Parts: sequence; structure tokens; C-alpha cells
Amino acid sequence: MKTILGDLPEFRKNPIKLSENATLNGSRIGEIRLFTRFYYISSDPYILRSILLDDASSWRKGPEVGRLSPAMGEGLIPAEGERWRIGRETLAPAFKPDEINHGLDVGADRLLRGIAHLASDHQTVDLHKLCGHATLVMTIQALFGCHFSSEYIEHVREAVAEGHDVMTQHAAQVVPPIKSKLSSSYRRLMRAVEVLDDIAEYIYYHMDECKMKKALMQLEQLLGYKAVRDEIVTLLVAGFETSANAGAWMLYHMAEKPELMQRLRTQHECVGSKPHEIAKQPLFSGLVKETLRLYPSAWWFARTANRDVAFEERTIPKNASILVVPWALHRNPRLWDAPNTFDPDRWVEKRIPQDRFSWLPFGAGPRACIGRNQAMIELGILAWLATSFDMLPLSGDTRNLKPEGGITLGPPPGSGLYVKMAVHEPQYGRLAA
Repeated sequence: MKTILGDLPEFRKNPIKLSENATLNGSRIGEIRLFTRFYYISSDPYILRSILLDDASSWRKGPEVGRLSPAMGEGLIPAEGERWRIGRETLAPAFKPDEINHGLDVGADRLLRGIAHLASDHQTVDLHKLCGHATLVMTIQALFGCHFSSEYIEHVREAVAEGHDVMTQHAAQVVPPIKSKLSSSYRRLMRAVEVLDDIAEYIYYHMDECKMKKALMQLEQLLGYKAVRDEIVTLLVAGFETSANAGAWMLYHMAEKPELMQRLRTQHECVGSKPHEIAKQPLFSGLVKETLRLYPSAWWFARTANRDVAFEERTIPKNASILVVPWALHRNPRLWDAPNTFDPDRWVEKRIPQDRFSWLPFGAGPRACIGRNQAMIELGILAWLATSFDMLPLSGDTRNLKPEGGITLGPPPGSGLYVKMAVHEPQYGRLAA
């Protein structure tokens, strides 16, 4: 029996489990109550297609995303209306594949020997931290054309991780946090924002001449420097944390499956191409897609109705919010065979649902993630980098490891995702030199 708090205790304890219980019970649209606020919730492809694409104009981002604004300002994720349209249209040319892929290749080459040095001593490695560093190197190189020292990259990683942690705390609270300048939460947030401000300014004025530089300069002319700052911080926070989390889970699954690792080595040896081209090969692509199926970059997000929206089962009233849950969508046994099994071959062999709205790690429609193609290639390159090493899993069986449900899916609380790494000598002894 629910108390006056409704589903709030379970939400605070295990939001992922609550979302599964509310959406995988046969109903297309469920309902949860967090204290006094009611939310509709769905992981049904038909409902999601309507919300995100067919009837997208009837929905706006939920108020929950506004809690990201203290750090992201009016960047693409929290922005709405005309501000979002200008930002999206201005930045879109900078995400064209040619320049992005070249930057990812350059970043990957610089990473390989750095990781080899780390692995040469058979060290215990925190995969979340490693993938965070790696994705930042590739993101900063691909988007901004910058090559910074490892020390500065680590400074950026720590600052972005701190900003993400604070935003997760704020976004997870049903009652908005008290904005008291005396509270430790507020002071921590302001310290993180101050560091992110400095990093955004440093990146902007040290960027190479590239498409992103031109886009940001145009944005500054249209909306002023604050818009530039907001977009750089948003790209760093969103691009880093989502890929770092997914990458850590992917590499840990690879560590558990030596036979998969060997198949990946064989495939890229046969291709012998640039890193971004290897990342597109069938098994690498299947590995990335399967990782994002089980650990989607955005495991939940909210939409609010601009009008009364009628579905077959019920009507969502104007200004009511619905939670869209890709985590549960990707584990729906009515859509996926063996939904909880990590199986990259399902993509290679095309044993997947025909409805493209059965797989939504980046959302869909006009507000789909602008960096989704870059994220896919980054993860593929991370997998390619990992094939140069032998990894021994240290945190237990993935079947018993559950991610932490915040803004993104974090490592398992307490245990983390750790491996022991060593250079894979037969093919890659050269890296130890």
C-alpha cells in the first residue's frame, strides 16, 4: 500500500526498477506519483513515435530539464523555442562527418600509446575514469580541433564530472532544491560552474580554425558570448558523461568475453583502415549498438503536453508530463529476444525489431541528440583501442551489476567497473615500447 509519498521512496531507492515496474506490465502508458506530482510513463514504441516524431509539436521538454540550467545555461539540452532553433541550426554544420571523423582519428592515435603506458604495469584500471579521459580527448579534438596536455584533460574531466554529479543531485529531487547561498549544495554547484566557465573560455580562445569555431563565432554574433559558453559546456557535459558511462560498460563486457575480443581483433586486422572506419565494421557496430541498448545514453527523459493529447488508452492532460524510458523499451520481452542478454551478434545477424522506435538511445525526431553519430564512432574507437589489451574483470559478473540511475547511467554504486589491463603482446607488443 502506498503512503502519502506515493512512489517517491522507491524512486529515491531505485528509479530504474520503478520505471521497469511501471512500463513492462502490459500497459502502453503507466502512471506513478512522486509525493503530490503525477507522472505518466511509457516505453511503448507506438506512444514514443507519436511523442517524439509524428506529433512532436504537441510536446515540449519537461520542467525537470530546467534543473540542468545552472550549469548548461541555455545550451541545446535545456533550451526551448527560438533559442533552441538558433542553436541547433547554427551548430549542425559542425557535426558533419568529414571533420568529426578526422578529429576522432587524430584523438584515437594520441590515446593509444597513453593507454599502453597505463597498461604496461598491469595496473588496476577504473574503466569509467579511463573512458571519461578517452572520450574527452576525442571530443575536444573532433569538435574543437584542440590538443591539450593529459594534465589539462584530466582537469577538464574532473570539472565536468563534478558538474554532472551536482546536476544529477538537483535533477533527481522532486522538490526543487532551496537556492540558498548558504547551502553546501549551492556552493558546490557554483564552484563547478565557475570552473566550467573558465574551461569554456579557454577552449573557445584556443580552438583551431574549424567548422565548430565558425559556428560558435556566428552564435556569438547572434546571441552573445554567453550562448557560446552555454553550448561548449553542454557539449562537454553531455558528450563526455554519456559516452564515458556507455564505454565503461562496453569495455567491461569485452573483458568478460575473450572470444568476442578475439573476433574484434580479427575483424579490424582484416580491414586495416582508419579508426573511424574500423568502428563502422559490423561486429564493432553491433557491439556499440548492443551496449547502447542495455545502457542507453539517455535512459529516461520527460516531455510535457502543450494540449490535451488523446491516446487509445488514455488522454494526457495539457501541462502534464510523461516520462519516456528507453531503458525499459530496450528490455521489453515483447520486442527483444532474450532482452537482458548482452548479444552483439543480434545486430550482425539482424535479429532485431523492425520498428526503429524500439531502439532509442539518443531520442528521435527534431530533438534527437545532435552528436549521436559522433558518439557511436567514439564508442567504436574505444572498442578498437581496447582490442590492443588483455583485460581481466575485477568487479564481478555483469549479470549481477546494476547501473546507478541518475541523469545518465553511472557505474554500479560501490563496486564500480574495474579491470586489470596488460598490453596484448602477440599483435601489439610494439605498444609497450
